[in-house]
Amino acid sequence: MASMSYCRFENTVTDLNACVVDFQEARDDDKTLECFIESRSSEYEQRAVRKLYELCKNFIETYEEMEQF
Repeated sequence: MASMSYCRFENTVTDLNACVVDFQEARDDDKTLECFIESRSSEYEQRAVRKLYELCKNFIETYEEMEQF
């Protein structure tokens, strides 16, 4: 479910943190990126891992561009 605009970032931080923790645990268990992605519960979830990476890069790039103003 989409977050309301007044709490979108707050809710996303919680969810993104859970994803980061999963990622770090996989790294600590010496899993490769492909192994981690393949271990997701469905093809949709596997695609979402890759999409999240692209979205995070885009967020960082846009954030840094906006800092220039």
